[in-house]
Amino acid sequence: MPPSPFRLIATLALGATLLVGACGGSAATRQPGGSEPSTSPAPGASGPSPSATPVPSVDKGPATGTFKLAGTLGLNGQFSASSISCNYPTPSGPQIIAFGQIGTNGPFVQVFVSPGSAFVRADMGSGTTFKMRTFVGSGVPQFDGASGAQINSPLKENTASNLSTTGIGVVSSISGKIDCGDQVPGTSTITVTGSTPQGPMTGPLTSAKVTCQIVSSGTAAGTYVDLVALTQIGSTTVTVNITTGAHQVTVFESSALGQASFADYTSSGATISGMSVHVSADIAQQTSGSPPPSTVFTVHVEGDATCGTIAHS
Repeated sequence: MPPSPFRLIATLALGATLLVGACGGSAATRQPGGSEPSTSPAPGASGPSPSATPVPSVDKGPATGTFKLAGTLGLNGQFSASSISCNYPTPSGPQIIAFGQIGTNGPFVQVFVSPGSAFVRADMGSGTTFKMRTFVGSGVPQFDGASGAQINSPLKENTASNLSTTGIGVVSSISGKIDCGDQVPGTSTITVTGSTPQGPMTGPLTSAKVTCQIVSSGTAAGTYVDLVALTQIGSTTVTVNITTGAHQVTVFESSALGQASFADYTSSGATISGMSVHVSADIAQQTSGSPPPSTVFTVHVEGDATCGTIAHS
């Protein structure tokens, strides 16, 4: 896996595929049992009705996440999330994704939370030195995709057999709390049309979440806008990730039907201004193998998006 800033982008792209069996959740709009204040006079009272006292808006602050792990080889103790994505859309409902690192040189940890399910991924290295282990548990006593979650769960390993795990410890349990604060999803009018190996995309993008990634140094310096949303291929709901940069437009689509990547790393089809992007680009499917496939699919990406949460690398 590539290093930051793209580790976060890759993490978000995985959100739709790691917990596809999770149940959906809904965002609560007020506390259970709450009621609106009455503005009507009491029975028998005379005179004008009293005015309701304005309720000042409360700045909830940025999203926060703190966790405690029990495990081996550095996967033990407390850590805080350096980035959090609330109300991340998946075909089975919203997730909350938290990302952090244990210590300065320790493993990276991603926590994917949905109703009744916590998925923990620990990884180190990149390229040929990349190694990863994954763990899953059901101890999620509280979950709301828009406001936060509590986790208190034993974990069981479910690492794929083809992954290198040398040097990565085992996580036996996780506890913690995520508070989504005043995180907002951003806005988007972007559409993706065209054919994929799984079939044509037939619906608008819904449940969009837009994030800005600001990179201040290195060859990747600049602003990247990442959008994740849902659409349809036939009757199947599909997760679509779109990433745009100064010379980049990529699309990754994933569903129970399969996955496909589309990319153009020389594109001038995206124009980023502040925390917004306008994109108009035709991008081709990324393929591999020899000989190459006889059909290479192309999708058209068009529209505007404005970032909600801003993530800094």
